Amino acid sequence: MSSLNKFFGGLKQAGVSGRGNYFPYANAKYRLNISRFFYKSDRKDVFVAELDVVETLAFSSSKSDVVPPAAGERRSWVVDMTKELNMVQRDVNGFVLATIGVNVNNKPEAERALDQIEGLVQFAISDANPFGGSPLDLETYEHKTKGKGNDFTIHNWTPSASSAGLDAWLAKLPRGQYVSPNLTAAKQGPPVSAPAQAAGAPVQMGGRWFLPQADGSLKPIG
Repeated sequence: MSSLNKFFGGLKQAGVSGRGNYFPYANAKYRLNISRFFYKSDRKDVFVAELDVVETLAFSSSKSDVVPPAAGERRSWVVDMTKELNMVQRDVNGFVLATIGVNVNNKPEAERALDQIEGLVQFAISDANPFGGSPLDLETYEHKTKGKGNDFTIHNWTPSASSAGLDAWLAKLPRGQYVSPNLTAAKQGPPVSAPAQAAGAPVQMGGRWFLPQADGSLKPIG
C-alpha cells in the first residue's frame, strides 16, 4: 500500500492537531494567504503548503539572528509522511480545518468537518488548487528542549475572520467525486459528469493520477 493510500485510509479517525514545526523560531502572530497546498512524492512523500505572509502582527525571538518574515514573503510548511502516521494525519487535518474556517474547539462543527475530511483533503491537494488565495492565521511559540540545538517552534493554525466557512467549502466539493454519503444533497457541490462518476473520478496530484477508493484511499493509476 502506498504512503498516500495509508494516509487516507485512517484520516477520519486521526482527529485534529493545529501544530507543526515551521516558520522562524519565535513567539509571533501572522496573517497569511495560502498560495497552494499539494502532495509530492518525487524523492519523499510530503504534503506542502506554500504560504504568503500578509502581515506580522507580533514577533519576538530569544535568538538574536532571527528576524520576522516580511510582508509578501513566501514560506513553506512541509509534512513528512515518513513520520508517525497518526501525527501526520492530525497535523494535516488541523491545517485543513483552520483553512476552511473551523475552530477545533467547536466540537460539533469540527465533527461535521472531520466527517468529510478525506474528501476535503483530496480536493485541497488536487490540481484545481482550491485553497489558493485562502486566508489563514498562525501563532507560533518557542519551545526549548533539553537536547542541545533541538529547540523548535510550535505552530497553532487558526481560522481567519474572513474565512468562507465550513458550509461554503462543503458546497464546493464536486458531487460524487470527493463527497461522502453522509453529506446531504443540499450541501453538495455541482454534479460531475456521468463518465467521471463511472470511472471513479480520477484525481490528478503532483503530476500523477489516482483513483479514489470506497474506503477513502487513493489508488495510483499506471
